[in-house]
Amino acid sequence: ESKGRSTASCWYFSFSSCGELCMSQEEYNRNIIRLSPKAFERVRLEAVSPVILNVYHVGNRRSISRLNKALRDVLRLGGVFHTGVEVCGIEWSYGYCEEQRSGVFSSRPRQCPVHVYRESVYLGDCGLGALEIKSMLKLLRREWMGPDYDLLRKNCNNFTTVFSN
Repeated sequence: ESKGRSTASCWYFSFSSCGELCMSQEEYNRNIIRLSPKAFERVRLEAVSPVILNVYHVGNRRSISRLNKALRDVLRLGGVFHTGVEVCGIEWSYGYCEEQRSGVFSSRPRQCPVHVYRESVYLGDCGLGALEIKSMLKLLRREWMGPDYDLLRKNCNNFTTVFSN
C-alpha cells in the first residue's frame, strides 16, 4: 500500500465528468488502494491526515446513476461524476458561481447536497496538520474562482486532482 501524497494515478474512473481521459481501467486496477469497508475505516482512523476522494453521480437524477453504472461497470468507459476531497473531516470541492468569489466550497463528507454519493477512494495520508491544510486551501480559493469554472478545463475533478496532490 502506498502512503504519502496521492497522485493523479489514484483516480478510479477512466473519464472525468468532462470526458477527459484520466486513466484506463487497467491502470485503475493496478494503482488503486482497494480496502474492505472495515479496513477502510481502520486505515482512515489510524492516519494522521487521511485523504479520501468522495465520488458522486452528477446531480440527483436516477438516469445519471443508471448511465454511470452502464458506462463504468458494464462498458468500462467511465461516466459523469462529481468529486470532492475529504481531509480533516471536511470535504472540499469546486463548482461554478456567478459572483466574483471562490468556487471552492466545503460540505460534510459524502453529503454534497446537489449530487448522489457513489463511493470513496482512500488516496493516502498527507501527513499535514489542520493549519497547513487551511493555508493550502487559502491559496487554492484564490486560484479557483467560481466564474472561471469550465466543464472541459477547470472543473471539480481538476480541482480534486490539484488539491490531493
